[in-house]
Amino acid sequence: MHQILYKYLILNKQLSLPEVGTFILDEIPAQLDIPNNLIHAPSSMVRYKPGVAKADKHFFNFIAKELAIDETEAIQAFHDFMLKAKQGMIGEHGFAIKGLGSIKKDHHGKTIFLAERQSHDLLPQVSLEGLFARPKHMETLAKKEEDNPDKLDREVETMVQKELEKDEEDYWWIYAIILLLLGIGALLYYYV
Repeated sequence: MHQILYKYLILNKQLSLPEVGTFILDEIPAQLDIPNNLIHAPSSMVRYKPGVAKADKHFFNFIAKELAIDETEAIQAFHDFMLKAKQGMIGEHGFAIKGLGSIKKDHHGKTIFLAERQSHDLLPQVSLEGLFARPKHMETLAKKEEDNPDKLDREVETMVQKELEKDEEDYWWIYAIILLLLGIGALLYYYV
């Protein structure tokens, strides 16, 4: 039953267990850690939402199909599993669902969920060191920073100013084309 519950969660991104709560599968995209030159792999995280949850007909159909049994037998097998789960939750270590984690009740009767190892713990981080060449002007700035930090600030300002001027100069031809098209349009309108 553990594998079926896990498979249902993976396929539907949500698993509702009556009188226990709802498990939700959150997808975490890959992340770029620029200061440390790392890429963190995409992962998924199981989140637990306590409360009254209802099992739906789709869920029981899924169990019946996976176990290759009748739907009434699937409902009975699930209820037997849930009885074991409720009894296990009262114990000291709780009830473990393979692939998700363990659920237990504390001494106040509150349900606590402890997730298993997350997938991002299993996938390594990828280092970006050496994959990208550093621009030449960055290398010269790094060398000059060691020599004179005040001079470096002035050079950075001049480099930024040059980049801004370069950006302004690069698009003059677009305005020329627009004026040309307007002129051609005016001539066509006048003579046609």
